[in-house]
Amino acid sequence: MSRSAWVGLVVVCVGCGPVMPAVDAGSAGGSAAGGSAGGAAGGSAGGTAIEDAGAADAGTPDAGPVDAGRDCTPMPLDLDTPFSTAMPPYPLRTGQQQPSTLWGTLPAPRPTNAAWQNFVLGPGQNRVDFLPYQLKAVPEGLAIGLATPVNTANAVDVPDVRQLVLSSLQSFTSRAVDAYDPLSVTMTWRNTGGTMTAPMVFGMPYVTADYTGLRPFLLPGTFTISSVNSMTNPGSATGTRFELVLSDGSTWLLYASAPITFDWNRGTMTARAGFTGTLRVASLRRPADAAILDAHAGSIPRAGRIEATVSCDVATLRFVYTSTGTGPMLLNALPHHVGRLAMPALVDLEYPTLTGFLRGVTGNMWTMTIPLTTIDWNAPRKLEPTYEGAVKTALAADVASLPSGVPADAYFGGKALSRLARLALIADEVNEPAAAATVRARLGPLVGAWLDGTNGNPLQFDNTWGGIVTRDSLAMPNAEFGAGHYNDHHFHWGYHLYAAAVMARNDPSFAAAHRAGLLSMVRDIANPSAMDPYFPRHRAMDFFRGHAWAAGLTEFADGQNQESTSEAVNAWYSMHLVGLTLGDRRMSDLARLMLTLEIDAAQQYWQMASASPQYGYPFKARRMVGILFQTRAFFGTFFGANPEYVYGIQMLPFTPIAETLLARSWVSDAWPELNMAASGAAPGWKGFLQMSHGITDRSAAWAEVNALTGWDDGNSKTNALWWVASRPGP
Repeated sequence: MSRSAWVGLVVVCVGCGPVMPAVDAGSAGGSAAGGSAGGAAGGSAGGTAIEDAGAADAGTPDAGPVDAGRDCTPMPLDLDTPFSTAMPPYPLRTGQQQPSTLWGTLPAPRPTNAAWQNFVLGPGQNRVDFLPYQLKAVPEGLAIGLATPVNTANAVDVPDVRQLVLSSLQSFTSRAVDAYDPLSVTMTWRNTGGTMTAPMVFGMPYVTADYTGLRPFLLPGTFTISSVNSMTNPGSATGTRFELVLSDGSTWLLYASAPITFDWNRGTMTARAGFTGTLRVASLRRPADAAILDAHAGSIPRAGRIEATVSCDVATLRFVYTSTGTGPMLLNALPHHVGRLAMPALVDLEYPTLTGFLRGVTGNMWTMTIPLTTIDWNAPRKLEPTYEGAVKTALAADVASLPSGVPADAYFGGKALSRLARLALIADEVNEPAAAATVRARLGPLVGAWLDGTNGNPLQFDNTWGGIVTRDSLAMPNAEFGAGHYNDHHFHWGYHLYAAAVMARNDPSFAAAHRAGLLSMVRDIANPSAMDPYFPRHRAMDFFRGHAWAAGLTEFADGQNQESTSEAVNAWYSMHLVGLTLGDRRMSDLARLMLTLEIDAAQQYWQMASASPQYGYPFKARRMVGILFQTRAFFGTFFGANPEYVYGIQMLPFTPIAETLLARSWVSDAWPELNMAASGAAPGWKGFLQMSHGITDRSAAWAEVNALTGWDDGNSKTNALWWVASRPGP
């Protein structure tokens, strides 16, 4: 069960020039001063997430950086240097789930939320979507499918088909991942006679296999071979290019790096002799695509890296690919890529996918321009004066009833800490220093106990996978929604980081005293460097997809997934604030980059306005994806099918960054469905939906929120009224 399953329950705890990143003690130098799975207003061209934010067109900003007077010289965003190389300050423990032999000899720390994680979980035979192909690493080889998504009222599904299998006549005795990076993974199948190695790069229009000393063997999956090179009678074919038609009507091109002879029948295609070279397979959806695929078949992408520079509030993100062979390299771009690419070398090649059509792009480097959010601690406008008194009254009541403790569960404890942190910041904003001091006096020791590992459910360091887990989640597989298996880590620690940032903002000594714990949480969810010896690189974020994954070490037939985009946004937003409090511009800018990518993806692939091109009707009428898998978009959650769950889990928590996430155009389009869902919802969920109404109708939302009789355990009346009061009128 996902962490999200319990989000609506109220848990009661009784009695309970650039600044370079500083390096902590134990690093070079030191410094005193870090289950199941959780879950298009941007337009078809992408790139409009921030411009279409809930209030970006109204109000006078009074918070956030501006470029005037700043040095905006582009600075490289260092993705090679760790935030720290120190051992986390927690007891060393062994993880629940041990890595399988499918990892080969690759050392820890290993990824736990990679898009290709299905290759190394359990038997490792569930599919992974490489866009456009769905691949399965099965014992007999690499199974390939390409299916058109099927649209229904509650879901869009990519059918699970097996059309071709790249294999060897000699049976394989083992397979394992040999290498990976942010944009690719490589797996090798072995037997005593040789190897078959598949470099798999996301967006590849060809599926590639390198053979050494084996006889290539192709199986047509669940179908049969109807013809090879227009020959309908089984026989033999020799050459470097073959055209196969299968009994399902699909056409495939097969390219060989050297002449090869195949003997074929309806069920197999077998090389006549051993082969050392490369085979590539591509789906031919339209006859006109053949010329494009022929022209680019000689250049093979092998790996990729990400690079970035930041110039004040604009980032430049680059995907840099390594290839072999000759000619221009061809890959496919998702809709959000196309909208960001600078001078893209597009070609007329398209493939349907779950989240829109892929477009062919040539070249070994993609360069994308990413405008970064300027929102930091507060909304970019003052509160509406006529509402401010009510906010202060609610604040006084909430401060008078502060809890003495918070839940020991990492998720619910984090939500409770974040709720208190919101009260402190709102008190600052409405100039109630006594209330702010009271909240921080209660909040500081609670946050500090988590960071120091001295609370009732202390943090531990799992050296099997390289991660921060609680004692309970490590001891019990189902505790804390599978956090011991790395489900939803960015959701959990995002709340803790937010609370810690709020404390550190007003008290630099807090950051100094708890620096090791702060950095450990940041490293757990967003370590940027392969040189960190304790944490995997980019645990959650998938830079190609443009959003995080949340399933951890849990297998899903539909591939990786993420439920709550808003809590992913909260994680990167909180990391941004931590970077500000630590004076670490690199941390802050990396967080802003991931934050903008996550929001852009949420608006294109989760939020479904009527103009959204990513999904069709009838599914689009639902207006929101509840869980996005690699091969399934589902209107529902892991904890129930109620519409208010689906909408609310993509909104909470409401902080200043929520106005950038919740696009005005989407809220306007979806309000009839949101209002209908709110009418039958419990107060906690109803509150989130009615708060979103403030983006398009502040007056109506003010009346709705004031009529509520209860709040989600991570929300409060103060925060709800603050949110509506800080929306642009009327």
